[in-house]
Amino acid sequence: SGNKAKHFNIPARLWSATPTITTERNQVLCHAFSHHEVIIGQHDQSLRTLLDYNQTLTQQVSQLTGQVAALLAASPPTPPPAAAAVGTAPLPHSPESRGTDPDPYSGQPGLFQGFLFQCTFLFQQCPARFDSDAAKIRYICGLLRGRVLQWAEARLSNTAFKLVFDHPHYQADAAARLLSLAQRRRPVADYAIEFWTLAVEVDWTDSALRAAFLKGLNEHLKDEFFLISLAHRIDNRLQTRQRERRRSPVPRETRVFQLPPEEPMQLGRASVSPEECSQRRRRAGECLYCGERGHFIAVCSVRPKGGAHQ
Repeated sequence: SGNKAKHFNIPARLWSATPTITTERNQVLCHAFSHHEVIIGQHDQSLRTLLDYNQTLTQQVSQLTGQVAALLAASPPTPPPAAAAVGTAPLPHSPESRGTDPDPYSGQPGLFQGFLFQCTFLFQQCPARFDSDAAKIRYICGLLRGRVLQWAEARLSNTAFKLVFDHPHYQADAAARLLSLAQRRRPVADYAIEFWTLAVEVDWTDSALRAAFLKGLNEHLKDEFFLISLAHRIDNRLQTRQRERRRSPVPRETRVFQLPPEEPMQLGRASVSPEECSQRRRRAGECLYCGERGHFIAVCSVRPKGGAHQ
C-alpha cells in the first residue's frame, strides 16, 4: 500500500492519516489503481500518436505549398480576357437524342389523338431534326398507311408532276366517281375519307361538294339533317318572336288551327304510298311517324328508340 501511495504521489501525511484498511479493501484499491494506470498509459500513447500524425500532416502541407509556389513561378502570365475569348475554341454540341418513333397510323379514329401527341412530343424532343414545318409534314406522311396515306397523297401531290405524268382524264373520272359515291353499309368516317380523297382532284365549289356529300349519305341520315335544319329554323323563329314580344307587348290573338280539307276517296287504289302519306302529314303539321300533332319525329314518344325513319 505504501508503494502504491508513493507511485501515485499521495502525500505521506495523508497516507499516514488514513485509518487502517482491511486486507479486502486493500485489494480493491490496488485493483482500481492498476486499472487507472492502464487507462492513463493508453491515453498517453494515443496523444503521442496524434502528435506524430499532426507533425506528418504539417510536413506534407509544407511540401505542397512549396510545389504550388514553384508551379506559379514557372507558369506564363495569364492573357487578358479578350485574347482568351478569341483563342478559345467553341464547345462541341452534345448529340441530339433521336427519340422514339410513333407507331404507323392507318386511320383509326380512336388512335388519332395518341398518334398526334406522340408526333408533337417527338418534335419538341428533337428540334434540330424537325426545324421546319416541311420536315414535320414529311415525317408524319412517312408514318401514314392505307386510306390515310391515299388522302395525304391526294392533298400533297405536286401539280407540275401531275400535269406531266398523271392520266389526262383522271379529273373527269374523279368527278364521275364522286357523283356516284354512296355511303351504303360502311361508317360515315370511311365514306368521308374516300369522298375528300376524290374531292381534292376536282375543281368544285364548297357548296357543290356539300351537296354531293349529302347526296351520298344514307336516307336516315338525310332525314336527321333535315330535322336538324328544321330545329334550327324553329329555334331562330322562336327567339325572333320573343324579341318582338318584348319590344311590343301587344295581346296575342288566339289562332285556331283548322284541319285541311279531307281529300276525296280515290277509287281504284288499294292504299296510299308512303311518299304521299309523308307529304300529307308535313302539310298538316303532323308527326311523320305516328300522325299526331304537336311534335316532330325526332322527339316522337311512340317511335321506338333506334328504329327506322318513316
